[in-house]
Amino acid sequence: MQNGKEIIKNKKQLVSHGNIEGRKVALDIIEYSLKAIDTYEATKKVVRLDGEMLKVGHLEFDLSKRNIYVIGAGKASFPIAKALENILGERIKEGIVIEKRDDKLKRIRVVKGGHPIPNEVGYKWAKKIMKLTTKMKENDLVFCLFTGGSSALMTLPA
Repeated sequence: MQNGKEIIKNKKQLVSHGNIEGRKVALDIIEYSLKAIDTYEATKKVVRLDGEMLKVGHLEFDLSKRNIYVIGAGKASFPIAKALENILGERIKEGIVIEKRDDKLKRIRVVKGGHPIPNEVGYKWAKKIMKLTTKMKENDLVFCLFTGGSSALMTLPA
């Protein structure tokens, strides 16, 4: 969905028969709607870096004396983490995100957990996220990216 790529890969096939004009309009609407809800792009629109100031919507954070951490789990956690890493880069001290695919980032560890059925990997990394939170200090900035599916991907019973 990023970088202006078409989301619907078989568009030509879908508009090759039937009500061609109607199908084109319907597919354009679907394509536009999917791009509008792209988590990566939405994050990049809301989170901006201006020198040492991080702007998240209407909030501003001075990053000059803060560590930045990213933690999370869920099906949309990776695109948000990727956008944050692209914006903040080396400013991110550490992070862990548990998702359902094998993806890679430079500063944030991305781990494939079990979804929809929890597994040992999700349990193990949920414990590591909890351990990471013990390193965080009062003035640190923590992005918590818990999205749909996180209850299966990051299972840590009490």
